[in-house]
Amino acid sequence: IAAAVAGLLAAGAWWMLSAGAPVNPDAATLRSGLSHLVLVVGSAGIIASLLRGGWMPAGAGQCALAIVALADLLVVGRASIQPKPASYVDGTGRYAAIEWLRDQQTTDRFAADPRDPFRLHNAGMTFGPQLEGASGYDSLPIWRYRNFLFVLQTGVPYRPRLLRDDLAAGVVWNFNSPWTDFLDVRWAISPDQPAPQWIERFALPPGAPVSAVDEAAWDRALKVYENPGAMPHAFLVHRALVIADDDAQVETLTQVDPRTTVIVDRAPEVAPSGEARPFVPATHVSISRLAFAVDVDVDAPGVLVASEPWYPGWTATVDGHSAPLLRANYASRGVALAPGHHHVEMIFHSRPLQQGDWLSAAELVA
Repeated sequence: IAAAVAGLLAAGAWWMLSAGAPVNPDAATLRSGLSHLVLVVGSAGIIASLLRGGWMPAGAGQCALAIVALADLLVVGRASIQPKPASYVDGTGRYAAIEWLRDQQTTDRFAADPRDPFRLHNAGMTFGPQLEGASGYDSLPIWRYRNFLFVLQTGVPYRPRLLRDDLAAGVVWNFNSPWTDFLDVRWAISPDQPAPQWIERFALPPGAPVSAVDEAAWDRALKVYENPGAMPHAFLVHRALVIADDDAQVETLTQVDPRTTVIVDRAPEVAPSGEARPFVPATHVSISRLAFAVDVDVDAPGVLVASEPWYPGWTATVDGHSAPLLRANYASRGVALAPGHHHVEMIFHSRPLQQGDWLSAAELVA
């Protein structure tokens, strides 16, 4: 450790001493960053060496390491924690393409081309649920849904299970997949046509002012395309494959047509008819963050599939009576239905969250 620290300090000293001549801004930024790295790593290395050799008490050494880490965070992060104007949050996604899409008051989902500006990926969080994004990029991402998107992109499951925060797995890449249609991705924001069947609906007219607050240069490049094959948020299919194993479900996704067949995690209480007939769209769809409700007319037994993420805590009722909630197509929700007209509701209740609320209230009282 001491040898490594000495080498870093020597390299840092040479770098800083060689800074005699004027340099361009990029080189100055690089030199400043490397100097900071040398100071942090060198200081921490010296403290670690003293601890390792027994020349410093353990408590004092741990405190010194904490101080070095805190100083590092303060220096590096100070530019990110400054007060921002009130428009900053909206600015994360306020491109002309987004403004046009919001004006459509659409209930269908959109997806941003992963090559689009980074701020555009925040739009689903900033403007949801009025404008719902299909991306798994979120403050609280659901691993199962991100794995689903990875399969949509590559055709294979996401093998390195330890890398659960990989942002590359949480976007929509394959705009030519039937599973993109399944997610009700009717809109795409992209500089180029995402797939042959997508139709351009909006582009900023020449000479029109840009509306973006940040990364305004992208405003003229971004266009809105419509997918005519997008499926509804909820629909009924009459054929089901029962596959209990998660990995087997994922591997079967690419072999199934979501327009006629659903993969479920257990046998439905109402057995589907098994016919490969076209799906039946649900009507009167009502969506909020914690509730989902639809009406559907069923002419033969089937499974109502909602392209909403499955997660522990969701429950279902059919015509006011409790019903088993199936995990459909690995990452979505489903309910088996008998023939007739039905009103289906799905409600989210998080027991851990409720327990946390009670504990927080008790602590406040205490």
